[in-house]
Amino acid sequence: MINNLNRYIAAEYENLKSELEQREFVEKIRFLMMAKDKDFTDYYSSRTLTKEEFYSVADTLYALNNLWMLSGFIRQNRQVLFQEVRSSMNGLKSPDFTETCRFGKETMLSRMFQVMERFQLNNCMGGGP
Repeated sequence: MINNLNRYIAAEYENLKSELEQREFVEKIRFLMMAKDKDFTDYYSSRTLTKEEFYSVADTLYALNNLWMLSGFIRQNRQVLFQEVRSSMNGLKSPDFTETCRFGKETMLSRMFQVMERFQLNNCMGGGP
């Protein structure tokens, strides 16, 4: 059974026409294999996620260095981030991105820079997307 699955995955990969399609395919397969069932279900859910569900999926994708899927997931679920920013503004006209995140010790801004730095290093080392 495993050999048949391996052959099927390899054949599907080889049928893809571009490097971008191949990268997307590999990242989806990797997420399928590495994510918890709940994170996998939440990633493909069309319902509004809770903050905990959103950050669980986002952290899984980040840990897998799967920035292509992470960017799509954030775009699809941006209302969770907008709601979090709105609730943390406390009457201010604009959000304070230097405030410490509730789900960690870093600020939102430093976490964004960490993601970008990791992405830049992996792109240089991996030869591009």
